[in-house]
Amino acid sequence: MLWNKYILATMIIFFVNNIIIWYQLNGQLVWPWWKTTQGFVTSMLIALPTAFGCWLATKWGYEGYGT
Repeated sequence: MLWNKYILATMIIFFVNNIIIWYQLNGQLVWPWWKTTQGFVTSMLIALPTAFGCWLATKWGYEGYGT
């Protein structure tokens, strides 16, 4: 496998995204604040950059692997 900047960026973005997603999904089980309306709105706002990160990492992953 040939390593290039796209593959490295893909791995980093997916790694960071998974950490953010863990907090987003498990916040309601850890912090009472996350169960409020503010927590819900925060979760929805976090979803936008997370979705963009997944889209970008997938795009760069296809370019990196040449498929």
